Amino acid sequence: MTSEVRWAIEPHCCKICLGRILFDGTNHRCSNCGATTSEGHKALCCCGATLKSGKDARLRCVVNTKRDASFPGEVVVEAV
Repeated sequence: MTSEVRWAIEPHCCKICLGRILFDGTNHRCSNCGATTSEGHKALCCCGATLKSGKDARLRCVVNTKRDASFPGEVVVEAV
């Protein structure tokens, strides 16, 4: 019998490629580029992006309330 890893889709975008972030209870992983971390979603997502100076880049992942055929992304990144 093999154990199955189940991933939940998180409402966050990868800061490397903007793909969706997945979570298996322990690790966060980008569904697009495969980047993985066990340090929490902010280590991988745009919400945790910083400038070279170390300051917060002020980017946040938000639900796209204006989805349509030309912009279908469910979660997007906005500057705050």
